[in-house]
Amino acid sequence: MNDSEFDKTLQQQIDALPRQMKPSRDLWAGIDNAIERQEQGNRRGKTGFSFQKLSAVAASFAVLGFTAWLTLNVNMLPSDEAQSVYVPGENLEFVSQMTESFEMQKQDLLVKYEGHKPTADNWREQLKELDLAATAIKKVLDQDPSNAQLIKMLQQTYQQQLDLIKAVNKSPWQSI
Repeated sequence: MNDSEFDKTLQQQIDALPRQMKPSRDLWAGIDNAIERQEQGNRRGKTGFSFQKLSAVAASFAVLGFTAWLTLNVNMLPSDEAQSVYVPGENLEFVSQMTESFEMQKQDLLVKYEGHKPTADNWREQLKELDLAATAIKKVLDQDPSNAQLIKMLQQTYQQQLDLIKAVNKSPWQSI
């Protein structure tokens, strides 16, 4: 059967269907009943506590409690002066461990993406620039190992390098 014969047969069958259908039973009683139940539920929801209202009240108390807890604990944190106190060996050891961990992650990513075609041609130069920045930060940290901002800058520089490697080696249909 070709398309035109099929279309013709289908149209004949559609034309043979009745234009109006009558339900096999009276549906108005069920419709009235459903409307009445819905109206009763709406009235009950306006006067009584519903699950949504109870959830909103509970969430409000949770936010209030968390805010109070956070306020009390922030006041108990040491001041910036106490955070920048030099602890012999600890800060340098932390930076050393952080650098070692970064180098392992970096090598793992480079090995993982060894066969991939990067999306940018100059990504290795960008990686070298970030590496030079990290080296400069580490030199300053040698002079001031208690500087928390420098440690944070070093962490961010390391993360930027890892993100760069992932970004230039990802497929266009992947997200980072």
